[in-house]
Amino acid sequence: MPFIAKHLAENFVICFIIVNYLGYDLEKAVEIIKKYTPKMGRGKILDVKIKNKPIKIIADYYNSSPTSLKSAIEYLSLMNGSKYAIIGDMTELGKDSQKLHCSIAYYLNKTNIKKVFLIGQIIKNISNLIDQSIECFCYDNIEKFDISDHFFDYNSYILLKASRSLHFEKILNQGVINVL
Repeated sequence: MPFIAKHLAENFVICFIIVNYLGYDLEKAVEIIKKYTPKMGRGKILDVKIKNKPIKIIADYYNSSPTSLKSAIEYLSLMNGSKYAIIGDMTELGKDSQKLHCSIAYYLNKTNIKKVFLIGQIIKNISNLIDQSIECFCYDNIEKFDISDHFFDYNSYILLKASRSLHFEKILNQGVINVL
């Protein structure tokens, strides 16, 4: 990974402050953090081929909230190459769910993402808030989405971000993706 996401860097700084405050070995903590690699579903970057094109997928589909989705979008926007986002519903947000989903459009519109795929009954409703410079596709559920139906540039990045209940790992199991 060329760099880590801002939210992870902030978490690591807090860890170092606590380690230092408790009087533990700060150098040892640094060595441990240097070995950190994101896990599948929690930000791991996969080198794959889709229709024989090399693509990097940011597999961050284990959980989603407005804060974590905003961080993931910011992280994606820092990558070199074309950028795409496949975003699913954020579940368990309560009575403010629609408003919180709508707030995501603001962050998408500030990026240079080429296409966004909105999957789910709630998130698809923000499509009218997405800037026209971003191609937007909406799907009711993951079963109606097939990544092979879409064009992606060579050496691009695709963010997969949704709440766990949407089962975004199914996207990685679609036959067109070959994990390298």
